[in-house]
Amino acid sequence: MTIPVVVLGVGAQSNLDYDLGRMAALDAPVTRFVRAVLDRSATIGVRGEFTERYLNSLGFHDVEVIGCPSMFMYGDRLDVSKGPDRLDGNSRIAVNASRSALGAGDVGGIVTSNFERYPNMRYFAQETKDLELLYWGDRSGVNDQRNRMPLHRTHPLFQENKVRVHLDPATWIESLRDHDFSFGTRIHGNIAALLAGTPAVVLCHDSRTLELCRYFDIPHRRIRDLSAETDAAELYAEADFTAMLEGHSERFSRFTSFLEKNGVDHVHMDGEDAGASFEERVRTTVYPPGVDAWTSAEEGVSARIGWLRRDHADLVTKTSELNKKVRGLEKKVQRIDRLEKRLKRLEASAERTPYRRARRLAGRVLRKIGLRR
Repeated sequence: MTIPVVVLGVGAQSNLDYDLGRMAALDAPVTRFVRAVLDRSATIGVRGEFTERYLNSLGFHDVEVIGCPSMFMYGDRLDVSKGPDRLDGNSRIAVNASRSALGAGDVGGIVTSNFERYPNMRYFAQETKDLELLYWGDRSGVNDQRNRMPLHRTHPLFQENKVRVHLDPATWIESLRDHDFSFGTRIHGNIAALLAGTPAVVLCHDSRTLELCRYFDIPHRRIRDLSAETDAAELYAEADFTAMLEGHSERFSRFTSFLEKNGVDHVHMDGEDAGASFEERVRTTVYPPGVDAWTSAEEGVSARIGWLRRDHADLVTKTSELNKKVRGLEKKVQRIDRLEKRLKRLEASAERTPYRRARRLAGRVLRKIGLRR
């Protein structure tokens, strides 16, 4: 590389115990990557303590913990405060969940049990799979597929149209402003809430969520320590945002210092507008609204559309697999053709050897003298 390279908050992926052994398979490529980065920059920025420890174990010490830039959307300002003293059945609650957390705890049970307590809860989904479910539906109703995790359109959150996928941070954050509380396993789903001023608690399921929560003092719980009946009201009551807010300015200064050390100018430098012009452009831009569940007035139409779409996707997959097999057979036929041609050439070449010619001559002589029929 011949250009400057700056890494802003890379994170290593392991479990809640910060097991370095799980990273062993990546040691060689990570070493090459980090060495290349540090050849072109002063330091490398990491999300938290675990990633710093991992890179230190590989022999790299030009490492700085700077968290994730998303927390500094408003610079050194962060305003989060609790509204009601306690949550009740009328509270507006935002929940988020990740499929990758399913093996770490009963995230589906937590989501579903809280929706039963808080009917005004809304699920803020973040994956393309969820967007497809909202836009097209699926055949879970026909196949009777059900899960406490909102994976299918049969889940009550989908049935009651309480699921949203936002295509832009601006609408996502704005939508979270009128909620009383946010919780779940997605770190950026809850950071979006915090940026909106809404209290949030992260249910940590891996090292990447845990180290960020520790660095920023974001209230959090380890999901493996929670039961399916964990109540959002308890998470809300226990959440203390004092350390997060009091340390935010110092963490922001550390982040901007990292940028300047690596030669990166930014809007918070002297003489700049701290991002005001950009925020004004965002404010005056019309973004598409969050996507909700597609439904139909005619009962059963959405299920049929979902069935057709899934059936089509299955056919496309099967066709692709068959095409691969056909291409494989075609290659085998081509190899057989080449071998047959080579064999014929060898046979023709053998016919032209001195031994063959002598044998044919001897045969003709023997036939002439009557010794060979």
